[in-house]
Amino acid sequence: MVTDLRLGDKDGGGARHRSASSVAQQAGGSYVIKASQDSCGCPKVPAPKEAAAFDVFCPGTNQSEKVPIREDLSTLVVHCEDEEPIEDEGAAEDEEPAEPVKVNLKLTDADGSLPAHVTEEVRDAVLDAATQLAVIGSGEDKKCHGFTIIVGDSAELLSRDDKDNNCVYGEPSQDLFNYAARGQAKDIRTGPGFMQLQAAAMQDGAIIVDGRTFMLTAANFMVTSIG
Repeated sequence: MVTDLRLGDKDGGGARHRSASSVAQQAGGSYVIKASQDSCGCPKVPAPKEAAAFDVFCPGTNQSEKVPIREDLSTLVVHCEDEEPIEDEGAAEDEEPAEPVKVNLKLTDADGSLPAHVTEEVRDAVLDAATQLAVIGSGEDKKCHGFTIIVGDSAELLSRDDKDNNCVYGEPSQDLFNYAARGQAKDIRTGPGFMQLQAAAMQDGAIIVDGRTFMLTAANFMVTSIG
């Protein structure tokens, strides 16, 4: 359903990368987090450390920043404390554990600001939830096949034109994943909200989180206007 990639980064990756870079510049600007399949793991099969990084697109830009996926966030303890990861047989027994990567998780657009429809609190909560998703997986020791989370004005992103009722930017390819329309949107900071995020990450297409309310409003979102 990707029909026009003119706004997308032509050199940074494949169609998913270019779609993410395009939608970051639309609907008033969106904060977009993309995780590749190689950067995702689960407690028993962690992602290789060298591949564990997000591509983060700041609002209004088509270039991404690499943000290492940290496993030292306090919120991970609730989900991972009972899990034993598989040991890397090739690792040296006396190898010193690596220091946690210190990284600026408060990336913004070029002038250091966020659009009015994306708050710092929501952006940070989504980065936290995305990190959990990349480390924990979609449940039952299943790693995600990669995911894209769009943080923005969800009403605008899901809007339809008045003339033909066609989607303006894109739409879920299956109606059941339009959580906002079905009254099923959940706060990603809650247990049920994170479980909904895990289920959403199993689908093709992007996930939309409203930049003001923390609500997961849609999944299986196919960007159709990326020109």
